[in-house]
Formats: sequence, structure tokens, C-alpha cells
Amino acid sequence: MRKVLVICSLSRVRKSEFPEIMNAILTIIEKYDPVALKIVGMYNLLLELKPLLNLLAVEYDGYPISKDFVAQRMQRNNLLRSILSQLSSIENAAIASTAQQADLAVPYLRSYLNGITKQSFSVKTGRVNQLLTDLEGNEPMTAALNVLGLTVYIDELKTFQQSMNLVENQRRETLSVSLKNNNVNAKEAITNAISNLLDSIELARVEHTELDYMPLINELNVLLTSKQSMIKSRITRRKNSEANKTTTAASSTTTTATAI
Repeated sequence: MRKVLVICSLSRVRKSEFPEIMNAILTIIEKYDPVALKIVGMYNLLLELKPLLNLLAVEYDGYPISKDFVAQRMQRNNLLRSILSQLSSIENAAIASTAQQADLAVPYLRSYLNGITKQSFSVKTGRVNQLLTDLEGNEPMTAALNVLGLTVYIDELKTFQQSMNLVENQRRETLSVSLKNNNVNAKEAITNAISNLLDSIELARVEHTELDYMPLINELNVLLTSKQSMIKSRITRRKNSEANKTTTAASSTTTTATAI
């Protein structure tokens, strides 16, 4: 079988470059409909590895978190302190017109939040999530919080917590994919999946002669050619650099010998 796809040395592609290449390949193939072209199986196998790109795109330190996430953690801590401070103010003020609401809401919130500022991140998350869950549909408590002016604090806390939960879910997904693949290197897994997908296109082209694979192949070849050129240029630069070092070293030795 004469291959029509450009051969690209994926093993020479740097880890940090894989996200761009893999996403480009997926985008191109999706545009031409992998189901219609009878290559959906290998396409899906590559697509399933997409979470592994996080391991290649960042320097993984066991707990990759963004600056925004760190800022949200600090803001949540400040908000929790503010809520506890507001509870103390409500207790100290002892306003008669809101006494009924205070008697209902203050002990309720303290049961979740007392001592929370000294707890670990995971404990804080668990207690806040439980508080927010229990508040859903609790109309008497919601009304009491509103009268006491605490609704805006709880709403802000909910916003922060939902955003942090999303980041944590994404992190767990990345870690679960890593565990699923055990000791298989992420780069190796993606390299194999891309190679298998490209091979499936070659085979499908031969098997399904009634389908036109050339638009897909031509676009993939543009991508693969550019990446192969990048690899060749990198190899050439490295060889030239090594040759220059060798020439410089030899020149230095000759000069030293002449001086002696």
C-alpha cells in the first residue's frame, strides 16, 4: 500500500508541542466527519486521551493550580471571616426586630462555620459545600438570612465555591486519566494514538474507494509537513551547533599547542 500521508517523526516532537498538534489533528478530522469516513473508532481513542494534554502542557508538581484558583482560595477565606464577623455583630447588637431571624440563622451558620478558618482546604470545601446544599430549598432559613443582610455573603460564597469545585473536578479528571494509564508515558500514549489514527485513514482510503479522503489527507499533510520541517530544522541547528563547538575546541587546542 502506497502511503499518501506525510510521515512525521512524532517521537522527536517535544512534549510541550503535542497539545497544538493533537488538537489540530482532531479539529481537521472532526471537520470532515470521522463517522462518515469510517475512522471514528481510532478518532475516539485519540479524543479520549485529550485530558493527558494537561500533563504535557504544564510542569506537573502533583497539584497544578492556577493563580486565579489561589486567589479564589484567599477570597473564600476572607469571606468566611467576614461572615463569622457578621454573626458576632448580629449577636452583639441583639436587635429586637430581627431577634427571631437571628435565633434561627446564627446557630445554623455557626454549626457549619465555627473554627473553619483554621481547617485545611479540603475540610473547608466539604463544610461549605454541605452548607450550600442544605440551604437549597430551605425557605425559612433563606428568608432569615435575607432579613439579617447575609444573603449577599452567602451568594458570593456560593459563586467562589462553585468555581473552585469546577477546578477540583478538572484536576481529578486529569489525575484519574494518569492513573488509568498507570506508568505509560503521556507522550508515548498520544504518539501511538495519533499514529494509529493516521494509519486507519490510510487503510480506510484503500477499503472504501467510494469515499473521497483526499480533502482530509491534503489538510493533514499541510499540518504534518510543517511539523516535520520544524523537526528537521531543529536537528540541523543542533548538528551545526555541535559542529561549531567541535571546531572551536579543535581551534583552541591548536592555538595552545602552537603557543607552547
